[in-house]
Amino acid sequence: MIDFNFNEREDILDLEFAFSDLQDLLRAEVWKAADQKTYRILMESKTKKNLQVINRLWQQTSDGHFGFRVQQQIYFECGGKPEDLINIRSKGFAQDWYHGPWIKFAKTLGWTKTRI
Repeated sequence: MIDFNFNEREDILDLEFAFSDLQDLLRAEVWKAADQKTYRILMESKTKKNLQVINRLWQQTSDGHFGFRVQQQIYFECGGKPEDLINIRSKGFAQDWYHGPWIKFAKTLGWTKTRI
């Protein structure tokens, strides 16, 4: 199972359940449900360690096709820059500077079904 290095036992138990549930979805290749579970874990997350665990789970179960690092590389290939990721977090998405690379990135990943 996954090695959790957290201080509080309650957090460990909650995350063990969440991550094992995510791991089951990923192994079954139920990508949409796994994506939704990932989102819920991230919204409840209190540590960067969770990002590392989630990234590793996605990469391992998808043979390196999915994960945060994979998406980051695709974003850069679409013309995005590392500072964009910081700006999105601090300034939000309603900025002209990100639209070109972000839209190309979303289309590359198949995230767009309607007009952005």
